[in-house]
Amino acid sequence: MKTKRQKSTQKPEKKLIERWKSWVAIITATVVLAGLLLDLPEKIIHLWVGFFPPPTSCEYYGRVVDANGNPVIGAEVIVVGQEVSGTTDDNGEFKIEVQEEAGTTIQILVKKDGVIRRNTAETLPGPSTIALRD
Repeated sequence: MKTKRQKSTQKPEKKLIERWKSWVAIITATVVLAGLLLDLPEKIIHLWVGFFPPPTSCEYYGRVVDANGNPVIGAEVIVVGQEVSGTTDDNGEFKIEVQEEAGTTIQILVKKDGVIRRNTAETLPGPSTIALRD
């Protein structure tokens, strides 16, 4: 038969082991939860990109010339349906960042002195030589 003294020495050890197991379980759960929470933003971004892929872009470039093949300086090249445009330089050349993939056909307007001089369809990325009409 066990005495009171023997029972009291066993109980604190058992309580200590139970407390230790509880703390290990709490720490493990906390580490797992923290890992999930730290990884959560990446998973949300990955899921978002899956539903809404980022638009691809392509640099559309080329040259605007007049009816005689001379460069047209200061012509505005506008991509229809997008809020992007570019202006030709001293060589009649332009570059525009377009939110479409290479190989896509886009509608282009060319303005000079506020007047539309050309309305044409072009294939990305270029180079395109756009000849203006008189």
